[in-house]
Formats: sequence, C-alpha cells, structure tokens
Amino acid sequence: MPTTSQPHSSSLTQCVKRFLLPWLALTLFLGAFYHWSGLNIQTFRAESGLFIAWAYSGDLAHFVDAHIYSSYSGHYTPLYFAAELLQARLFSTNEHLWFWRQMLLLGLLGTALASLTRTTLEALGNRRGVAQVAGYLLAAVFLLQPAIAEMATWPFMAAQFLCMACAATGLRYLIRASAFQDERALFWAMAWSYASMHFLGVGFVVSITTLISCCVLMWSQWLAPRHWRTICIFAVLTALHGVMMTRGVPTQELAIPPSTLVKRFGALYMGLVHGGLQSLWASGRFRWPDVEAFPVDAVYGLALLAALLAAAIAMAQRSRTQSRPSLMLASIVVGFPALALALFSALPVLRTKGTLDPHSLDGYLFGTRYLIFATFFAYLPISALVGVVARKLGKPTLVPLLILSLGSAAGTAAFIRITIPQIWPYLLTPSDVLWANVVKEAATQQKAQGHVTDRPLSELDHEFNPPMHMFTPLIERDLGCRKCIHVESKP
Repeated sequence: MPTTSQPHSSSLTQCVKRFLLPWLALTLFLGAFYHWSGLNIQTFRAESGLFIAWAYSGDLAHFVDAHIYSSYSGHYTPLYFAAELLQARLFSTNEHLWFWRQMLLLGLLGTALASLTRTTLEALGNRRGVAQVAGYLLAAVFLLQPAIAEMATWPFMAAQFLCMACAATGLRYLIRASAFQDERALFWAMAWSYASMHFLGVGFVVSITTLISCCVLMWSQWLAPRHWRTICIFAVLTALHGVMMTRGVPTQELAIPPSTLVKRFGALYMGLVHGGLQSLWASGRFRWPDVEAFPVDAVYGLALLAALLAAAIAMAQRSRTQSRPSLMLASIVVGFPALALALFSALPVLRTKGTLDPHSLDGYLFGTRYLIFATFFAYLPISALVGVVARKLGKPTLVPLLILSLGSAAGTAAFIRITIPQIWPYLLTPSDVLWANVVKEAATQQKAQGHVTDRPLSELDHEFNPPMHMFTPLIERDLGCRKCIHVESKP
C-alpha cells in the first residue's frame, strides 16, 4: 500500500535528479576546465580583501554601519554581505577554497540557465531530450566566455552570479506561466525575481520588469483576479527594498539638461547591446567609448528600444484578442530583455545626473561586471532563436551548438593563457604565494627592527592598495602568535 512518505520521497528524488546532480556535474566540469586553463583567484581584490580584514579585525562596527544598516553603492544586500563576511572568516586566504566557491556559484548559474533554455525550447514545441541537451550546451557558451572568466577571479562578483541565477529562475517560471498557462508559476516568477534584489541592486531591475510582465500576462490571458493580490504584495516589497537601496547614498542635483540625460540613456542602451553581444566572442579587450558619437548612438538606441517594445505590445494585444499563449510567449521573449536593459541603462544615467563629465558612463560600457547583464538579458531571445531552429531541424541543431560551446571553451582558454598575461600580468601569481611573501616580510622586519613598516600592499590589490596594518590580525594568525606584530607608519 502507498504510504504518505512516498510523495515526499518522490519529490526529493526529482530534486536530486533535476537540480543537485546537474549542479554538481557543472561545478566539477567548470572547476576542471578553469583549473586546467590556469585561472587564479584574486583573494584580496578590492572589497574581497576588506571583508577578509574585517572578518579577523574583531571590530565589525564599520562593517555593520556600511553594509547592514545602509546601502553600499546603491546595493542594499545585508544578507549577502553577512554571508560573504562569514565565508571570509571560514576561507581566509585559502585560494583553493575561494576557487571552488566560485565554481559552485558558476555551476548554480549554469543550472539555472540550462533550465531556462530547456523550458523555452519545450514551450516552442521541442522534444524534452533535445531541449535538455541544448540547454546545457547554450549554458556552456555563456559560462565559458572571457567576461565570466575575469569575474570568477574576483570573489566579490559572487553577487552578480547569484543575482543572475535568481533572475534566470524567475524567467523560467514566467515562461511557464505564459506558454503553459501555469498560474502557480506567477508567484514563483515574482518570488525568484524579488530574491535577486538580495544579492545585487540590479535585482531591482529584474523585479520591476517581472512585475510589469506579470501585469501584461494577467491582462493578455484573462487570468484569475486573485493573482493581483500577489502582484501587489511583491510590488510593495520591491518598492520598500528600492527605498532601502537609496539609504546612505548622497543625492545629486541635476547638473545637465534633460536632453543630455536622454542622449546618455540612448547611447548607453545601444552601447550595452553591442558590448553585451561582443563579450561572448571577444578577447577581453573592448573599444574605448567614443563620447563624440553619443548623439548618433542615442538615436539608434532609442529607435531600437521603441521598436522592440512596440513589437512586444502588439504581440500581447494579439494574444489577448485571439487567445493565443504562443504570442504572449513571444511578447515576453522580446519585451522582457528590452525593458530590463532599458531600466538597467536608466540607473547609471540617473546616478550620474550631477556629473558634467561626458566620460562618467565609460565604466558601464566596458566593465565586465556591467556588460555581463546585457549579455544575460540577451540569453532569453537567443534561447528562443535556438528553439525555433530546433523545431525545424530536431537533433541536428545540437551539432552547431556543440561547435559553439567547444569554440567558447577554446577561446576562453586562450584568453586565460595568452591575453591575461598581456593585460593583467599580476594575475599570473597565485594569491597564496603573494600573501605568503607578505607574512614573511612582516616576520623578517619584526625580528630585525622590532616593528614592521607600514606600506600599501599593491601586489595584493591594485585597486584599493590596502595598507599592511589592516591585515595585522591575519598576519599574526599565520605566524601563530598574538600581539607580536607592531606596524608603524613611515615618519
């Protein structure tokens, strides 16, 4: 006779089969690939080094004020910051542990992307086997790119990986709600999109776009009115979190004409479209932004945005009048990335409204931590394009996808072994070796002159150049003593 434990056992088995095993397999694959390619982790880079120093300082007052009670550079993510501080305490300076932590997160992101592609292809009428294999191949193309390789070297970029993983999961449920008329998926689409806000400020863009998409979906498919209550709840949560994102961030007065804001917005939108797609197949070197071309880029960017949104609205309207869920699916495939990228572009434009310098947006046009989201937003329409081709060709579609994934792997390996030594030679030395030299230097100076001369540790971090005294407790821990290192500043 069936027992009550059987449904729970079955759901646990499905969870292991559909999620845990693919996550583990992707983690091992990516770890083996990036280890073979020679990727090193910058354990002390920028905020990552600060968190390690705080974890051993014994005084967390500044950390709590700057990262728990207030937003940090527009990101209100106290849960993520607390988790990162805990891992800094646990992993310390062990580069191998940080490496596998990054691989676990990449594996998680890859699992979410593969699931999104599989659901999209199934919604377009493809067989489950083809959809599943295509999902992992397309996820491999995304994960094996120079931008991801560069971000993986910096532990603090875990926020980007987790934010995209939540956003991809939310998108998957949004696809289910539109294509399969699964009304329960609406809740999970909004929940996962809201969860992305707890890792990065970009999650605000994801949550807002998902809420708008759910409203359009409600209107287009005549869904039950009870779902409006859920939409309102997540709208309030998103708004409250958005208010917290502004806490502690100084407001700027508008220093430029509104027309310049529009020009910057359009140019940034078009530049992110170019840069996001280029990052998939680039050497890691992006062209320096040409601010003189902003007026032209703005026209193209605004025209592209208007065209995409017009197409999405038209398909949603036709889906409502003809009761065709496939048209609503197409509307989301086109409209979600277009609207999300528009909101993503608007945030830095508003953030720099008090800056006259036309180069204030340069970092967003070539910084991989920003471009990766433009690439991510393009992932859904690319998946849909693969689905349309696969519906016509079937299994032969997997051949070009396999070639693309192998090409991505080869290009990324070449990037790590050839390009990185040219543009970032300091990445060639493992962080473990650099830190061991710092500890040895401190021990030698303390023994020889009774104190250690403070200096910037540029070899550990080329951005913040942290002073040696900041890591005194960590040095003493490695030396196995307490209060044995006395750091003095140069007179």
